[in-house]
Amino acid sequence: MDVELALPGDCPPSSAQEPQGAFFRLVSGSLREGEVAGDGDWILPAMKTKGDCAGVTDRCECFAHSLFEDADDLLRAREQIAWARRKAIAEIELTPEMGVIEASPSDLGDSHHEWWPADNQVPQSQVVWEKPE
Repeated sequence: MDVELALPGDCPPSSAQEPQGAFFRLVSGSLREGEVAGDGDWILPAMKTKGDCAGVTDRCECFAHSLFEDADDLLRAREQIAWARRKAIAEIELTPEMGVIEASPSDLGDSHHEWWPADNQVPQSQVVWEKPE
């Protein structure tokens, strides 16, 4: 079921910029190196049934995907955080027409960014690191 949710006011923030380059994301741990992350790995937090943003429609970050500019942040997170250990890491190449992005350092790493995709598009991303055995 596809449901369109309206972004809250002032979202994305005016400080967000057009993206350019490679970014990384935690995706399904069942994926193997070279496989493409599917639609289920790109559900906006507001559309999920679990998590801090599940069903939340008044917070801008709930309409953004979590990405990292430095894969080392995610590799470290997988060593230190149990839920991240069960994930694979995918790489995505973003271009300006794909939306806007803003740096937002997090507890997982300083290279964290929020990405508000244009037209809620599902990007092509390829797994570059499988989950640890």
